[in-house]
Amino acid sequence: MFRACMDWDYEQGKWYNVKEVLPHIERGIHELKYNSKAYKKYNPENGWGDVSSALEALESLAKCIENQTNGWTWQDIPLEHLWMRW
Repeated sequence: MFRACMDWDYEQGKWYNVKEVLPHIERGIHELKYNSKAYKKYNPENGWGDVSSALEALESLAKCIENQTNGWTWQDIPLEHLWMRW
């Protein structure tokens, strides 16, 4: 579901610059909010998550990035200096 909504075929365990990742996260949030029906087919049969929990995860990730870059004065880190892995 994440790869589909973010239109990004990321590699798990690989480090990515957040500046490169953020547009994919924003796209995923938009897709899951406004086109959620298209992604319901990706809900796992075992019930471990759904469109709603995927949206919550992406929004949480975006908020974390925001907090690191301009939310807390003592942690103002330029976006190009942040890295993450999926």
